[in-house]
Amino acid sequence: MEKTLISLAGSGESVELSAIVNDMTNEEIESVITKCMRLEDGSTTEVIRAIFKGSRDKTEKSQMRTEFVYNSCIQILQSNELRSKANSEIIGILLQEIDYLPSSMVIKLTKTFLNDIKSADSDLGKSLDLFPKLLSTLSEQEAVSYNEDEMSGLECKNTLIKTLCSSRWHRSHVIHLANMFRDVQLSQEELRSVLNKILGMLGQLDMQELPPIVYQLLLLSSKGHRKLVIERICTFFIDQDIECARREEQQGSSDLMEVEEDSSEALHHTEGTVMLHITFAIKQDQDLGREYVKFLKVLQQCSPMQLLAPFSLAMALSTARIHRFQEQVYEILKSSILKSYKDDEKKTQNNWAREMIPDMEDVSILVEHSIENSKAGWDQVTQGLVELGFNLMDSFGPRSVFGRVTEAVAQSAVLSPNQKAANLGSLILLNTFKAHKVVRPEILEQILNRVVTKTSSPVSHFIELLSTIVKSFPQIVLECQLKVREAFDYLGYLPSSSADGLLKALQPLFKISISLKDSLLLVLRKAMFSRQVEARIVAVHGFLLVLRNFKVMGGLPSSQSFCSSQESTSSQLIVDIHVHTSQNPNSNEALCLEILGNLRRCFTHQADVRLALYEGFYDVISRNSKICHSVIDILLFQMKKYFEMNEDVMPPLRLGQCVITQGDKTYLAEPLGHLVSCIHQCLVMADKIEDEQSEDIFITGQADLKAMMTSIAQRMIKGELEDFEL
Repeated sequence: MEKTLISLAGSGESVELSAIVNDMTNEEIESVITKCMRLEDGSTTEVIRAIFKGSRDKTEKSQMRTEFVYNSCIQILQSNELRSKANSEIIGILLQEIDYLPSSMVIKLTKTFLNDIKSADSDLGKSLDLFPKLLSTLSEQEAVSYNEDEMSGLECKNTLIKTLCSSRWHRSHVIHLANMFRDVQLSQEELRSVLNKILGMLGQLDMQELPPIVYQLLLLSSKGHRKLVIERICTFFIDQDIECARREEQQGSSDLMEVEEDSSEALHHTEGTVMLHITFAIKQDQDLGREYVKFLKVLQQCSPMQLLAPFSLAMALSTARIHRFQEQVYEILKSSILKSYKDDEKKTQNNWAREMIPDMEDVSILVEHSIENSKAGWDQVTQGLVELGFNLMDSFGPRSVFGRVTEAVAQSAVLSPNQKAANLGSLILLNTFKAHKVVRPEILEQILNRVVTKTSSPVSHFIELLSTIVKSFPQIVLECQLKVREAFDYLGYLPSSSADGLLKALQPLFKISISLKDSLLLVLRKAMFSRQVEARIVAVHGFLLVLRNFKVMGGLPSSQSFCSSQESTSSQLIVDIHVHTSQNPNSNEALCLEILGNLRRCFTHQADVRLALYEGFYDVISRNSKICHSVIDILLFQMKKYFEMNEDVMPPLRLGQCVITQGDKTYLAEPLGHLVSCIHQCLVMADKIEDEQSEDIFITGQADLKAMMTSIAQRMIKGELEDFEL
């Protein structure tokens, strides 16, 4: 029979085909179709096409047969007994046949689908692909009868969609229905009803079902109501975060704790996938992105804490990766964080504000949640966290005044909202550096770039962050030592305070990397010969830093030969530090001798350079006691230039050599007061060191310097104003 039907349909013998089909009962038709399905030779679709072709006459019997075959095909599709290719072919046949169906049958089929949607037992499967065509065909009818009411096809379609949206959907059908509605021609009112229905079902779905339904909603939003979709999706996941946090606070037993951890982890993975879908949709649909930015602005004004909730913050950071929205999103986030800190400041200063402004969760805790969640596959958030951290740190005040920064204000004990935001940015960068290897080089590079380039604004907070990173992860920082060496090249151009802070922050690296230490010493030597006074001061501070931290374990060579002459000493002190260190890693004599030789050059430089040297010597010998006597010999060498050896001459110091007069201008050539103060402090420290070591060592330089200081004190006591030509 099936071969006969296929042959007649192929030859175009429609009259004979209709006669054979009309003689067949429904049971026979069902038997033929079932037999073809078992053969799996592709004849099923040909038989169905032949039966439909033979039922094209307008008789009631043919229409009933067509309806029976149609319903049988739908059952076959829902049973999933055929291969996907055969299913697709059957769908194609049924779609073509819809054009020949009377309106009454179209309405019946539509009602059948409505009943299947409500049922949990039915598997809609591929059969749902017919529903859009049924609605489209129905809407083209001029007049139809629906529930004994006469109406136009469009009105009937609208009624059916309202009925569908008002009925209860089984959760297993939601994704299929959302996908189906993409192919349905919907008015804006109908679309809103459909979207509200699907959005209302989000809370009934399992976690793994949420990403695909969100994807379908985003595709539907391209038809309209983008604001509704993006707001409801974001609000849903914000509420999920709040509920998850509440459950974690209330959890008690260890069993419950494990369950909550699994639930929380599943939520975070789901949110990560949802964020990818939304970000991709925004890239494809700029209007959706604009609606999302508007939503962020509403949250900023009405509920800043919701804006900083883990999902909301992460979603905003993901969107900020799109260049078109980058500046707007970061500005909204930064403003929200600053607003929260400003509200806290008002509450501490004003009792009325404490009553009117509601208590809010600590911003840093909310941000830390996002950083922690970024480990759960939120890779798209990582780069945004870095950018947000630096944006917040850049808000640190105060601004420069005539090119200079007031450090006293910048280091005030009471932090301004901007400075609190900068601290939060530092925390974000530190935790992100700790959690994500991929962004570590970029974080280090940006920190160093800001220290080097921000000469007109404070950089102390960047240096503090760098110091914390270096202390916590020295080996990781060494992996990026090329960037550190590049920063060394700019030391001579930095303000003294910035250069000192940078060197102190990097100091732990010098002890574990000989090559990095040697690179620093080379840069400092070059800076010592710079024409810029600031560069020379930086070199002095750098050398003193090394002396403080590389302690001599043994003793230095004889100080008598060390002080014989500046030129000969400098040439003798050029040694191979690599060789010396490899032979005795616990000893740094050669390094310290070399640095002391370089520091002696300061006595031929400007007074400000020598002042930096005098101010740092005491701290050096208090930490590196073995070079105490060498420092004293250097100071003795310098003091002899200004000390009057003849006891009868007053005053005891050659003050005229400390001042240079050029025309009507006078310059300080030697900060003699600081030199004397430095000598006094170093002598006191030398005596203390000798007492602690319980050794009676006679050092000529120390004795001579003590004699000079005693002579100065005694002669100054006897001095008169006339001795100073006053």
